[in-house]
Amino acid sequence: MKNLFKYLTISLLAFTVSCSSDDDSSNDTILVDGETYLLTSFETETSFDLDGDGDASNDILVETGCLQNNRLIFSTDNTATAINETFLDIYVSEDTSGNLLQLVECDIDNEAIPLTFSQNGNTVNIVDSGETLSGIVSGNTLVFTLNDGFVGEFLNEDGSEGTFELEETIVLTYTRQ
Repeated sequence: MKNLFKYLTISLLAFTVSCSSDDDSSNDTILVDGETYLLTSFETETSFDLDGDGDASNDILVETGCLQNNRLIFSTDNTATAINETFLDIYVSEDTSGNLLQLVECDIDNEAIPLTFSQNGNTVNIVDSGETLSGIVSGNTLVFTLNDGFVGEFLNEDGSEGTFELEETIVLTYTRQ
């Protein structure tokens, strides 16, 4: 047992010495200026079977096929544009037996939303209508984590609008193109 402890201590010491800070390039800032990032993952904590294939996934892009070409385009003057080519509509209704039914539609949107952004190290802050969303750049990805979920809109059967709040963590991953 003493030899095992001694071996682990020596191994840990060797590992610690070999991993000096000059070997670590993860602290290098990755600038987003002039880059385009494509939405490649929209993950929720809860898995859903939105496409009705019997397999639930927590990645909304996988489940719906919507939002595939939505992207962020960063300019060099601290402005950006969110290009939303498609929009996801999920309709939930109840059948006569009380079972919930869902219909998922991908609507063509082609919306260009002007944004401003700032970058401090690998943290990117995007501002839209006074709201700030912070993401982290690492390698070829830009990841935004929404810890408070979001508020969405829905249509009631009578045509009136309602809102719902999804109170779970959502992770949006964009990949540099």
